[in-house]
Amino acid sequence: MKKTIRIISIVSISCAILSGCQLEKKLLTVEQIGKATIETFFSTLEGVESAGQGLHKELRTFVDKTYIRYGDIRGDLLNITLTADEGEILTFNYELTAEHVATYPRYLWAAGWVVVSSANYIIEYGGKLRESSEYQLGSELARIDAVLAQAYFARAFAHFAICNCYAWPYNHTSNHSHIGIPVMNHVPGFDEKVERKSVAAVYDQILSDITKARETFAKAAEEDPSAAQKNCQINSISDCYHISDIACEALQARVYLYMEDWAKAEKCARNVMDKIQLTPRDKYIAMYRSSQANHGTEAILRMDSYNSTTSMASCYDVSRSNGCDYIPDPSVYGLFPDDDIRKELLTYVPLPTEDIYREGLTFNCVTKYLYDRTITDPALQCHDSFVFRGSEMYLIHAEACVKGRSDIATALEDVKALEARALGKEATLTASGEKEMLDLIELERKKELCYEGHRFFDILRQKQDLKRPKSSNSKIKSLKYGDYRFILPIDRMECQYNEFMKQNEGYDDYKPGSDGTDTETPEETEEP
Repeated sequence: MKKTIRIISIVSISCAILSGCQLEKKLLTVEQIGKATIETFFSTLEGVESAGQGLHKELRTFVDKTYIRYGDIRGDLLNITLTADEGEILTFNYELTAEHVATYPRYLWAAGWVVVSSANYIIEYGGKLRESSEYQLGSELARIDAVLAQAYFARAFAHFAICNCYAWPYNHTSNHSHIGIPVMNHVPGFDEKVERKSVAAVYDQILSDITKARETFAKAAEEDPSAAQKNCQINSISDCYHISDIACEALQARVYLYMEDWAKAEKCARNVMDKIQLTPRDKYIAMYRSSQANHGTEAILRMDSYNSTTSMASCYDVSRSNGCDYIPDPSVYGLFPDDDIRKELLTYVPLPTEDIYREGLTFNCVTKYLYDRTITDPALQCHDSFVFRGSEMYLIHAEACVKGRSDIATALEDVKALEARALGKEATLTASGEKEMLDLIELERKKELCYEGHRFFDILRQKQDLKRPKSSNSKIKSLKYGDYRFILPIDRMECQYNEFMKQNEGYDDYKPGSDGTDTETPEETEEP
């Protein structure tokens, strides 16, 4: 049996990805490309920068096609229609097994490791180019360092996201020693033993990579001061379509939130808040539906979809003849007062020019991923999915203030800022204690971040039971935290091709209580 992990050792496709191209993904075997070919690709500054653009494309595929939807499919705010992919329906109903190897979310695992693999090639071979004598000018070194920093960020983000889906959260055990995912911080050898590490080890790598990314961005800014704005964006955001130092700090804030390191989460979130402005109310809808023209002043990192379609847009496209795959659960509409501008993003009103037979009708639909139908330029008829935006930082800051310092007043101001923007007037929120304040924050996260891939991970990191409303069309209305189905299985083929890959408990010979949480058979109960 081959001692390799299929999707981490895909040398043959990695080089194509780095050049921004596409190649048939032969994941079942390891095809070694000659070392000279790889080194030739990375032998010029232009080659490294091309690799950086390719990395952004693969990150977009991972985020838009797999990761965002997972955070909502598994949560309690979304319903799935029969037009959805079989794997998405199985994911929604918590019916996945290790044998489901050809459907979603198997692509989540694969796409995430492609990002890691691409980043590793940039770091290894781009680093060698930087140390060569060919490039000595500060501007040239700064350009290389900017790409290296982006690769460190991408590797950190992908490890973080994959771990969120295939392992229990960081706080699942007191010493974080429970099983995580492989830690891939180098280009693996042909017969290298690749196995899963503890969640603690995974997070150590994530934080190390973010730190290295920020240090490398700072180095680039020193080498060429103009790079601080053009490539690094140390103190302000000029290009939300490329990974920046501010995006690194936003990732730090989210990672520390998941780690429950409240002091660091608060500090990082506050630092980012000081560098951005919330998108004003009159630009809020356009931030989603006219994303190319209105990025949003709070945009920290978005996935550029200029002149191309996006996977998320197709899932929510109510104008399709057979309808959309995902629809908001009816209970969601009750979260918003009528004057909340965010409610407009949950309603679709067709234009007469679209479909005369639908004129005058209103559809319940998430329009965060649908372009404004008055846009006539096909290249601009797209949606740029968010990876990070300022509103999330306000909510991280609020939660960290309460849980870290019992600072209800500051947390309340954070939430009020988002509510005031949504309502167009001063918010009159109050909270009499920590629990009430945390309930307000959770509600605000639902309203502000709904359908952007956060909800299930919020449930998981807070060790909550899954409690779907009665209106949910899922077969599963309730699952207790600790049920093995909260965590995805490693697909069977992955384990077969890598003898060191350990399957998650529950998908082979699961015994209740073996994960330290359940002592009885997991229950499925209807909400009363």
